[in-house]
Amino acid sequence: MLRELLIALDVRLTGNTAEEVAEFRYIGGLDLGDPIEVLVETEYRLSDGGNSRLRWNPAHGRLSLTEDSLATCKRNWHAAVPERQAVEMCLRQALYRESPELYSAV
Repeated sequence: MLRELLIALDVRLTGNTAEEVAEFRYIGGLDLGDPIEVLVETEYRLSDGGNSRLRWNPAHGRLSLTEDSLATCKRNWHAAVPERQAVEMCLRQALYRESPELYSAV
């Protein structure tokens, strides 16, 4: 489910189609890992060539764009609130299931 939500967010931020996002992620070999680990441990690269990336803030339970993300993604960030919130909620729930003692306040 998280993968599908991330694709929807990527589509909204980059303006690419779902097919273009899937091609970038799967054919490019970027979707080999668990999306939870990718978001929590590193950064999630968007389908604009990987120039824009999502970062998870565990203290606030929120996603953010990296400073060097492309202008298109930055411009679309506020319009993507529903997609962002869906990803954040799914990720918080998954993290809570894995480690309730660590994420009970998030």
